[in-house]
Amino acid sequence: MFRRTVLALIFLASVFAAQAEAIISMETTNLDQGGLCSLAVQISLRGVSVYINHALAGNAPVSLAKLAPGRYAISLQKHGYYDSVFYLNLAADTKTTVLVTMEQITGFLFVQADPPETTVSAYGKTYPQGSIVLPAGQTTVTLSAFGYEDKTYSVYIPARMTVWLSASLVQAPFTVSDWLLSARSFNPRNGGANGLLEISWAASASGGATSFVYDASGIQVAIIESPPFTQKSQRVFWDGLDEQGMPLSDGSYRIVTETTGYDGAAFSFEGTVRLDSSLFLPPEGSFMGISGSALCPDALSRSTDLLSVGMGAVYSQHSAGAHVVGLLIDMGVRVQSAFDMGVYAIATPDLGLVGGSLRIPLATARTGGATKGLAIVADGRADAGGDSWVRLGPAISFGTPSVYLSVYPALGAHWIPQAELAASLALSLNLAGYYASGSLSASAWTKALDKGFDLQPGISLALDARFFPGQAPIILGLSSGASWTKAGLPSSWSAGLYIRTQL
Repeated sequence: MFRRTVLALIFLASVFAAQAEAIISMETTNLDQGGLCSLAVQISLRGVSVYINHALAGNAPVSLAKLAPGRYAISLQKHGYYDSVFYLNLAADTKTTVLVTMEQITGFLFVQADPPETTVSAYGKTYPQGSIVLPAGQTTVTLSAFGYEDKTYSVYIPARMTVWLSASLVQAPFTVSDWLLSARSFNPRNGGANGLLEISWAASASGGATSFVYDASGIQVAIIESPPFTQKSQRVFWDGLDEQGMPLSDGSYRIVTETTGYDGAAFSFEGTVRLDSSLFLPPEGSFMGISGSALCPDALSRSTDLLSVGMGAVYSQHSAGAHVVGLLIDMGVRVQSAFDMGVYAIATPDLGLVGGSLRIPLATARTGGATKGLAIVADGRADAGGDSWVRLGPAISFGTPSVYLSVYPALGAHWIPQAELAASLALSLNLAGYYASGSLSASAWTKALDKGFDLQPGISLALDARFFPGQAPIILGLSSGASWTKAGLPSSWSAGLYIRTQL
């Protein structure tokens, strides 16, 4: 029989060269080892040499067994950190685990620079000027400010001492680079960021810019003014409207950006973009991280790359009266029309579930106002409550871009609680607009197929709605669902609120 005792000790470690603090916690477990004992030394740092009674035992983490009971000296050494030495009395038939946080050897760099907004970069981090704690030793620091040339210095930082650095940066000449249009085509009627064209560039110093939009005949139809430059990264947006705020017709448009710096230097850039009203990008729903509704995936292929990350809260109640509040997280990746894949998780104080999905579009056809799609979908989930599955099947969608049906028949293993070969069917009715969309979806499983083709008692229904809040690159969503295991009131129901960003 094991008896577990936990001792949390925080004390000063003994060192020879300097009195440095090391944070040490220790856990001891009684374990029959025939009168011997064991020791484990764990450190979050890599490359720490561990010495036991002045003999090298290896790099942390180190585990030693079959030690004789008694007093042991433990020494930890790593370049750039203070040595840590402490002593332990190991008792017979115990396993001792020691967790150590070593103190880095540091000093101070005090920077005073002109202009006042100068920042200091060192070891991949950026700091405001003033007093900065840095690792002791020789290091390279770079002073930067918008509109000024960078200055780089090699500085030696002594341990626990301060080095002063004073500098004045030289104003940089005005240049512009990395001019870019965010899309080759877009539809101004789409909601969120899908209805905007971003024009971006990098400027080295203060200045201004004006972007002009010309139609195919060379007539100027819009002007976009940029505010005065106060940082390197610059961007403006065109909403696809003319100077009177009216929608422009489909076609190719030329964008010309003219920039002028504080010193009179001028740069001009141009590119073309196409307005295309056939690009219909409503706020997408999520089926386990891929495009779809709560219970059924879509088969319609969308030709844009996408990374989406969502987070929300879910409230659920069971017929037994249990109330549960959980956290929902999902993430999806789409590589044009090649594939979608996603993961999601719901965590509650007592239980949780995780799931994933993969969709491979096979065909999408649009003729006139009709659209249809076919895809192969695989999905699965692991539920601590016991309702888990892995399945594979075709997904079919058909209708119009704004009203369509999706069907997902699948075959797979269903655990409730033991694994059974079963079939499932999911359906959804979807409504989509430029700024809002919604879905009503349902799903059901059969019993084990080796016992015949009978429906498993229970059906799930879900209703979800999505919105673009203005022109932000995010989607707000509301969802609700219910499950029935027999006629009458639902055995459980849930409601949730989530926010999803699309990159």
